[in-house]
Amino acid sequence: MEVKVFADREELFNKLSQEFVSYLRENKDKLIVLPTGRTPLPLYEKLCLLLADREYRNQNYYINLDEFGGIKPDDEASCQYYLRKNFYEPLAISDERILVLTGFVEDIPAVEKKIRNIPRGFCLLGLGVNGHVGMNEPGTVPREGIIKAELLQETRLLADFFFKGRDVPEYGITLGLKEIARFEKIVMVATGKSKKEAVKKLLAGEANQPANFLKNLENFSLWVDKEAF
Repeated sequence: MEVKVFADREELFNKLSQEFVSYLRENKDKLIVLPTGRTPLPLYEKLCLLLADREYRNQNYYINLDEFGGIKPDDEASCQYYLRKNFYEPLAISDERILVLTGFVEDIPAVEKKIRNIPRGFCLLGLGVNGHVGMNEPGTVPREGIIKAELLQETRLLADFFFKGRDVPEYGITLGLKEIARFEKIVMVATGKSKKEAVKKLLAGEANQPANFLKNLENFSLWVDKEAF
C-alpha cells in the first residue's frame, strides 16, 4: 500500500483530479468506479472543469460504487442521482457509457453480465467514519461480484446526507471487496478530522476493517490530508 499525505484537501484533490484525468485520457473502454457522499464533492467540481469538452471523457465506462437498497435511480436520495447531478450531466457523459448499479437485488445478475467483459480500470473509494468501504461494513467477509450488504446503524445515521429526514434503507447494493481488488488502480481518499480514527485503524491493521483486505495490494493507495492522518 502506498500512503500519500497532503497538506490539506485542496492539495489532495488538485493532485487526484490531475491523476484521474490522465488515466481517462490514456485508457479506453475500461470500467471506472465512482463513489458518492460528502468527501468526493470537491473532486467532482474540479473534474467538471478539467474534463469539460474533452472527448476522452466518453471513452471509458462509469459505474457507481454502491446504491441504497430499494431506491430507484431517479430518486433524489440515490447514489445514481448524485452522480448524474455532480458528474454525468455537467460533463454530458453519454448514456451508453454509464452503467447503473441499482438498489435492487434482482438486478444484480444483469449488471454483472454487463460488466463481465469490461477491463477493470480506476476505482475511486472513500473511507467511512467507521471504516466502511462502499457499503462493505466493518466485519464484512470479502466477497466476489456485486453483493447485498446490511448497513450498520451508524452508517444509516450518516446517510441522512442523502435522505434528509426520510427513512434510510437497512441494506445496500455494493461492489464486494474481492471485486474491488480486481481493478488496475485503486485510490482510497480520507479527509478531515472525522476520518482520523478510521485511518488510524486501517494503518494499524485492525482485523475487522474492510480496507485491510485491500491494503496489501500493489495497486492500492491511500490518499489523506493532514487532518485525517
